[in-house]
Amino acid sequence: MLHFTVSSLAFFLGFAQIQALAAPTFVPVQDCKETVVPGAKKYFSCPLETRTTGKEVEILWIIDDSGSMDPHQQALAKLSNSFLTDLTQAGASWRMGILTTDIARVPEIGFKRELSTAQKSLPADFAKEIKRIGTSGDAMERAFDSLDKHATAFFKDPAAHHVVILISDAENQASILPRDMIQVLTQATGGQTQVFALLAANDLTPSCANEGWNFRGSRMESMIQALQGKVYDLCDMPNSLKSVSKEIIPSLPAGGIITYDLLGTRTIQIDSKAIAGTIGVTLVGGSFPGPLKEGPKASGGFWEYDASNSMIRFHDFAFVTSPNARFEVSYQVQL
Repeated sequence: MLHFTVSSLAFFLGFAQIQALAAPTFVPVQDCKETVVPGAKKYFSCPLETRTTGKEVEILWIIDDSGSMDPHQQALAKLSNSFLTDLTQAGASWRMGILTTDIARVPEIGFKRELSTAQKSLPADFAKEIKRIGTSGDAMERAFDSLDKHATAFFKDPAAHHVVILISDAENQASILPRDMIQVLTQATGGQTQVFALLAANDLTPSCANEGWNFRGSRMESMIQALQGKVYDLCDMPNSLKSVSKEIIPSLPAGGIITYDLLGTRTIQIDSKAIAGTIGVTLVGGSFPGPLKEGPKASGGFWEYDASNSMIRFHDFAFVTSPNARFEVSYQVQL
């Protein structure tokens, strides 16, 4: 059986650790270039692109669209400019989504149409969309069923900070249980989500019109507590929105540089005839230069070989902290 060393693959990285984030987002990069070098060895250069991220935040609003909500919707529309200005002045790049408490209503903003700083949207655009909501929605306010139905489709950027804001004057009439709601949000965002509720209830805002319910001991209280959310006065919209923005801003990601992986899965494709056991992966440059151990992450490994797909799969790139680092991969093939 003949063996020979076939390649030395270099994968250049541009990477800076991103504080306060679980993991960076990886997307495909095309056009790897092959060059024949002396000794008939193959050299593959697959540059990994990078992009600079800001303090990105995705905010999904759930706005009660039942008959009693017109004054609250109008107040929200009027004050949305100052709310978004606070975020913008803090350096945030925002993306908005709007749901209602009527689960039969098909959402548009954040789903069919984007409303974000990336799209050069203005606070006035958000205010205009709030005014379009209206108050002809279902009298049974099922905010969290609506969230259950659409959260996964809205939250797209795992590197962003994720926020849910509920605006309602009614009790929680959703069928989803708190424990299931936690799981839905965790799966949709890949991490923690800040939850805020601007509510009107007899025991919260006695002088504020509501649908005749008490927050304490309610299903709404159980849900908000389970989600570790915070409750504010719906009828004091200026101060409540100001408090929400003050809570969001310190939680925004620090921003930084995100590395774009070759295949979107932290993998390197190698020859299908590569012999397992001869594969070596070395990090050149960076804060942890040198050979990288193969094996499960729990055992101190950095990568594993997927023989069925001829791929080297990295557990993560958290150990790469230098913008000038690169991977070199060598292996033998069977002839």
